[in-house]
Amino acid sequence: MSRSEPLPGPEGYCSSQLIPYLGNKRSLLPRLFPVFERLSDGLPEPRFLDVFAGSGAVSRLARSMGMRVSANDWEPYSEALGSCWLRLRPTDIDRAFGGPSGLESFLGDWNAMHPLSGRQSVPESAMGQPYMARWYAPEHTAAPRLGEERLFYTAENAAFIDRVRTRIEAEYPDPDPGSVGEIYRAVALGAILLEAAVHANTSGVFKAFHRGFGGNGRDALSRILGRMHLEAPILPEAIPAEVFRDDARVFVGRRSADIAYFDPPYNQHQYGSNYHMLNTILRWDGRPMPLGPGLEAELSRKAGIPVDWKETRSRFCVKREARQAIAELLDDCDAASIVFSWNADGHLSGEDMVELLSKRGRLDIVALDYVSYRGGRQSASRSARSREYLFVVDTVAAPRDVELSKRELSDLAARDEAIRSTYDPRRVSRVFGLRAGGAAPDEPMDYPEASTFFRGDLREPSEQASGMLEELDAERRRAFFERLNECACRGVGEELDATLTVARAAIVSGDTAAAKRAYRDAPRLIRKLAHTKYEKEFRLYSARFQDLAVSLGDGRMAARLGSLDELIAMRAK
Repeated sequence: MSRSEPLPGPEGYCSSQLIPYLGNKRSLLPRLFPVFERLSDGLPEPRFLDVFAGSGAVSRLARSMGMRVSANDWEPYSEALGSCWLRLRPTDIDRAFGGPSGLESFLGDWNAMHPLSGRQSVPESAMGQPYMARWYAPEHTAAPRLGEERLFYTAENAAFIDRVRTRIEAEYPDPDPGSVGEIYRAVALGAILLEAAVHANTSGVFKAFHRGFGGNGRDALSRILGRMHLEAPILPEAIPAEVFRDDARVFVGRRSADIAYFDPPYNQHQYGSNYHMLNTILRWDGRPMPLGPGLEAELSRKAGIPVDWKETRSRFCVKREARQAIAELLDDCDAASIVFSWNADGHLSGEDMVELLSKRGRLDIVALDYVSYRGGRQSASRSARSREYLFVVDTVAAPRDVELSKRELSDLAARDEAIRSTYDPRRVSRVFGLRAGGAAPDEPMDYPEASTFFRGDLREPSEQASGMLEELDAERRRAFFERLNECACRGVGEELDATLTVARAAIVSGDTAAAKRAYRDAPRLIRKLAHTKYEKEFRLYSARFQDLAVSLGDGRMAARLGSLDELIAMRAK
């Protein structure tokens, strides 16, 4: 299935209204869709377990495919999001609001509580002591007191969260299961959590806020300063999902399924602390969160993280516990098919995963051309690249040879690295005998396939590269990978050097258009160096590419590159 093919409807259900989330599988859904289709073929209303539901993206896909979904996550915010987007149907909207127009009227009344609303109207049920506005936002958005106030939200958006949450508790505090009040509460809670996740002054997680709105790059101001606005949820007329908040092992041990999907935390970052703000908005207990000394035992002082986030501490985030935790989970799983997302940056190696999963049946491995969502700062090194794989186990079939599966994974990893890499044209010419621009080599090549693998400027793989690798036999492919590795750029600096090489060669040959094409990605790469750690390299490459742009009469690019200098100056403050 290509990425352009639509996912099951309704439009936007699987692709929008999802919180920004570490490991969010929104981009992965087009690859999961055909896998789930194959595994559920011929099954009426397949039973689907989403053991670590998180944002709910994968559960949405399974639900839209007509499956009976049981979605689980230990975090309260995940349960609240699922109670809206996974449980509800359009018929529930009809019953509670009288249809879409009634829902829009309901939300319009609530959106009028925003301080920036042109027709601001705040009912008595929404009035109360400021909480988010007091502890997690500045008094004045335009003049925040840095170091004295938290800057997770603008003053206006924080006040809006306060009013929405206060009103929810006043009007729908404890509705009966299945009641209209429960639908009202689910819609309002889901909507405010989505807005709180999107319009935050962070890079995606709540362990820290930017110093000043927008951070040093100030490249997300429209999102951060944007006015919160409760949206009507996009919902399918599909089987309502069951939503749980259980320990993963307890959840798995209590039910059987046709397909069980696992996407556990894969590194040390605990979701309870990363997304504490969403749980704080849910809990709504009014506990003080002062920004001051001497409070480290109760909260992470700067970010206002309550100490009770540890109640949802996950064993899967602890390296010494992760393998045993996953082994126990798989042992308890009663499913015809197991689908396991694995990230190469995680605590467990690929060999660990092959050994654990092969015990359950026939293992197939799928490589994913997928870029995961990562909050926070990114490394400038090549090793920061993330590889994602899908392990699919037929628990009814006999296991394959474990060593064969390990070799298959190793080969897939090497292919993935080869296709993702950027290459130094000078090394490519030396190792493979190729010449840039498609010129014929001076002498016969040991690997003529290289002329198909590389694009004309020898920096990147061609569109035919993946198919070419597939056609090589395993031994020749391994040897080819070894030579490719000699040519690969090891970090942003080497990528920029390669770009300069190509651009300067084009200038020498008189092809200014090719030179401009070669350096069009320079600003994106240089931005990765916009940290004090890389300040020397940042200034070096910024100056070199500005000089190049000026020599080509490319004022627009010179201005873009010049504007990047502000980033490093702001970092130094």
